Order: sequence, then C-alpha cells, then structure tokens
Amino acid sequence: MEKSQSACPLPPKESSLFKRIVKYYDQKQYKTGLKFANQILSNPKFAEHGETLSMKGILLNCMGKKEEARDLVKRGLRANLQSFVCWHIYGLIMKSDRKYEEAIRCYIQALKLDPNNLQVLRDLSVLQMHTRDLEGCKETRTKLLTQRPSQRASWVGYAVIQHFLGNLDAAANVVNEFLKVQTGIEPYNYEHSELLLYYITILVESKRFDEALSFMESCTKDVVDHVTYLETHADLLFKLGRGKDAENDVWDLLERNPENKLYYELLYRVEAPGPGDVSVKYKTLQKCLNKFPSARLPKLLFLDLLEGDEFVSKAHEFLQHNLRRGVPTLFVQLKRFYNSPEKVASLESLYLTYRKNLDLHGTLGPISSARPTSKSEECIPEPPSTSLWLNYLLASHFNHIGQVQKALDIVSAELEINPTIVDLYVLKAEIYRDAGDVVTASRWMEEAQSLDTADRFINALCTKYMVQAQRLEDAEAMALKFTRVCEASSFDPQTREAPRLQPTFLRCSACGSS
Repeated sequence: MEKSQSACPLPPKESSLFKRIVKYYDQKQYKTGLKFANQILSNPKFAEHGETLSMKGILLNCMGKKEEARDLVKRGLRANLQSFVCWHIYGLIMKSDRKYEEAIRCYIQALKLDPNNLQVLRDLSVLQMHTRDLEGCKETRTKLLTQRPSQRASWVGYAVIQHFLGNLDAAANVVNEFLKVQTGIEPYNYEHSELLLYYITILVESKRFDEALSFMESCTKDVVDHVTYLETHADLLFKLGRGKDAENDVWDLLERNPENKLYYELLYRVEAPGPGDVSVKYKTLQKCLNKFPSARLPKLLFLDLLEGDEFVSKAHEFLQHNLRRGVPTLFVQLKRFYNSPEKVASLESLYLTYRKNLDLHGTLGPISSARPTSKSEECIPEPPSTSLWLNYLLASHFNHIGQVQKALDIVSAELEINPTIVDLYVLKAEIYRDAGDVVTASRWMEEAQSLDTADRFINALCTKYMVQAQRLEDAEAMALKFTRVCEASSFDPQTREAPRLQPTFLRCSACGSS
C-alpha cells in the first residue's frame, strides 16, 4: 500500500503545492520551495512520495547539502522507479557530481518513461556534447528539431552538431533553411546577427569563399558586430586574392582599435601582396603614426624596424613620454627589444643618461651629457614622479639582465623616498624571486599586500609567492581573504586565480610530506 501511495498522483491540493515547488526551484528560491516540499511530506499519506522526495533532494543540493540531497533523491527513486521526474532529478544530481556517464544513463531512462520531454532532451544533448558523444547528440538534436521546428535553438543546435561531425554542407543547409523562413526581424537583433555570422563561418570552413562574400555583402545592415564583420570581410577578400579591396576594412578596424597587432599585419599585406619587406612596413607604419599619434603599438612596431641612431632618437621620444606619464608597465613594453644586444645597450645608455641629467639638471634631456641651454621642452624641470618611474625602469632593466645587486640598490633607495608605492614592493619581491630567494620575495610581497588589502591581484600574487616559499598555511590564510566557500558567481575573473593555484598547493604539500 505504501509503495502505491508513493507512486500515485497527488490530490489537487498537494499537486498545487508540488507545482509551486517546481516554480520556486526554477526561480532559485530554494528555501521557499523546501518549505512547500516539507508541507507535502509532513502528511503521513505522502511521507514517501517519490517525486516530492526527489524535488526536496535537488533543492537541498542547490543549497550545498549534498549528502542529505543524495539520500533523499535515492529514496525518491526507490519509491517510484516509473517516474521520469525521479530519474531526471537523479541525473541532475549525478551531473552536479560530475558523473556525466551516469547522468546520461539517468536521462535516457527518463526518456523511456516520457519520450517527448523537451527539458530532458535538452539536458541530455548538453551532456552528450560535453562528453563528445556526437552521434548520440545528433540523434537527440534531431528529436528536438522534430518536436520544436519553430524554435531557433532547435535549428542552431542541430546545425552545430552537424558542424562538429564535419558535415559542413549539411550544417550550412540547416542554417540556410532556417534563415529563409525568418520574417519580421527587428533592427539590431543580436541573435540574428550572430546566426548570420555563424552561417558565414561555416561557408568559409567549406572553402565556399565567393558564396560567403556574396552573402555577407547582402546582409551588411543586419550584422550588429561590426568588428567581426570587418575582420571576416577583409579575410575573405584576401582569400580571394583581392587584398587591395580590403584596405578600407583594415583602416576601419585600426580606427576602432589601433593597439591590435593583427590589423597591422593585414595592412602590410594590403600594401605588399607578396612577402613584405622592411621598406613597406616602414612606410605603412609612418602612415599609422601620423594617423594615430597617441597609439602605443605603432610606435613599438616602428622601433622594431629601426637601428642605430634612428632607434635611439625614437626610443628617446617614447621613453620621455611614458616616464612623464608614469607608466609602470613601460619595461614590459620594452622587453621586445631585449633580444638585440645593440638595442639593449642603447636603452641602457638612455636610462643612465636620464638618471644623470635628472641628478644634475632636473631634466631628462638632452641625450648628450651637456647641460641644455635652450628653452625647449627638454629644459623644463621634471616632477618627482619622473625620477620615481625612471628608477623603477632601471631596477627592472638590471634585474632582467641579471645584475641583481644593482636592481636591489636602486629599488631600496627609491623605497626610502617613496615608502607607500605598492609597485616598488612588488618589484623588489620579483627581484628576490628571480634571484632564487623565494622566502624573502614572499615577505616583500606580503608587505606590498599590506599596503593595499583591497587589491585582489596583489592578494593573489602574494598567495602565489607564499606557495612558492612553502608557506602553505600563510598562503591559505591569504587566499581566504578574497575567496568565499559559497561564492555566488563562479565566473568572476578576479577570483579565478585561487582555483588555479590549487595544483601548486597540492604539489607543495606532496613535496613537504615526502
């Protein structure tokens, strides 16, 4: 009798409560849903109602009570093996435990009991794609398309699985057929725009370049993502041997983002369809420098081409501008030149000349050691911040070329003048780490963290240094300052550093125990 009650349909009152449980689960109001589940289960007649037990289990699972949740879901399934709801929920529990094959078997069993359940079919297709069961996913997606031919997701999902299987023509035909029946598309419809770009991507992968270009130019006004449109359009023109026609696209892209190196490579191809020589790059970059005077990348690319006095002159302009602005990442930008011993020597000479000029005259220029006499910009006294960032640059330089003691002397002297600049503490920690003294490095990084406790990047860096120094307990305590056990968002880019450090913790623990 108890078994039949656990499997029988609920009376109207309890059925209404059960629907509310499902609604609150969908709305992520787990505590409210749990209250109604307990209300049904408190009735002795329905204390072992399978579907209600399963729903209570999934609610508890979402609240972090995994052990209790598993027990309830198993009880619910045993109480009603003929319920697709119980099998579906058990599959969701297995999925949350990352037991994907087991979850798939549960979904398949649920579909045997309710073959046309859309939600189960969707969940099954996602896991089949996740486990790369492409043929199984194709079958599931076919069922979804058959049952819901009016939904965009059904068509796109079927096209994607055909794409994954390498059936490019079939994927293109599916998307094309769906686009033919689309009517009344609103302006600036992003989903429709992405579908158009996806269709073009399939055509490009199918080597149908002429068809892709023709289609692309016919739907220009419907594409919302203009950057992707311009990049794809230019790429198609190059593939068709019409590089000159891509010039307008490339300049439009540079107008939008002059810091993207790929766009300069495209511009070289426009100017010289064959293998580009230095003279073509030189002229092209001159145009870019005139058009984008405040952009950083074209200046660096131009410096890549220069040698000797020309390099020194342009590097002098670049360094002056960035030292006056106070750019902590200046050395990172200059590292590209450290493969050339001649350029390293030229840069070091400039750094030391600046240091000498600042000490003697309070100015960066001129490059020669003679005191400036004109009223040019180089004669204007520099603010104290220029000296700070010059010393920061010098210390980074000497650390990079292996002169550790010089780097430490410079950064230590600057810390006496500016003891509140966090970047100096970080640099000193990096110098000690590069020299092999990871314990001292971790101490200096800890000092940096104490000056700015709200900076998650510094916190994560400090944790990393502590791990490298085998200070695992301190590292764990530091990590706990910027992580929470039940963090709501697992996609916060600032909290990704903590999980990434876990393998390092484990390696260090293993080394310690051995």
